[in-house]
Amino acid sequence: MWQFKLAERVGCRVLAAALLLSSAASAVDQSECKTCSPSQMDLNQCAENRLNEVDDELNRVYHAIISKYKEDREFLEKLRNAQHAWLIFRDAELAARFPAGCKQSQYGSIYPMCAAHFLAQRTQERIRQLREWLDGVEEGDVCAGSVQIKQEH
Repeated sequence: MWQFKLAERVGCRVLAAALLLSSAASAVDQSECKTCSPSQMDLNQCAENRLNEVDDELNRVYHAIISKYKEDREFLEKLRNAQHAWLIFRDAELAARFPAGCKQSQYGSIYPMCAAHFLAQRTQERIRQLREWLDGVEEGDVCAGSVQIKQEH
């Protein structure tokens, strides 16, 4: 009985280490899965959940920019166009990364996890880019364009 419990704990630690390594390798801050089951379905679900979290953050940042710049219609139109183009680019880049028509047969059951990691990583990069409009730039930045100057608190 105690050997089974020990093996279960070791298995959970191995799974946690594997998740940490896969997140470091993909440069995506993976939230810890609340499972000790090392099934691929669980790992796929964990990656999908993380992608949903990152996607929700992207939407929050995007809408905060829209709110902050609500008076600048020209900028907002161009931002919407840029965001639409970025979404198309992100999805096209995923298709280039995994070009096979039949993903399951070519890449196996790990494909959903890999695709979710890839999309989450690209989405986090986009969030960093968009945050510049929220954070602002230092006064004197002659190339700030539409980005507002940081406000002193």
